[in-house]
Amino acid sequence: MFFSRTEFELLACLSSRPERVFTREQILDQAWRDGGCVTDRTVDAHVKSLRKKLLPLDPIETVRGVGYRYRSE
Repeated sequence: MFFSRTEFELLACLSSRPERVFTREQILDQAWRDGGCVTDRTVDAHVKSLRKKLLPLDPIETVRGVGYRYRSE
């Protein structure tokens, strides 16, 4: 399984502190270090593609209205 650099950074961010909820803005700050023209919806799109690659596991939980967290179960 191969991850893009952004997917890897996203997964590294979330898994660095399991069970902690990261807002989309916090994820953007950590996983998109080069800045660029990205929005909080960009995070949603990358989470979706990362989840596809992690199937049948889905360790990423959406916390509605807040962001995402990595479940350590």
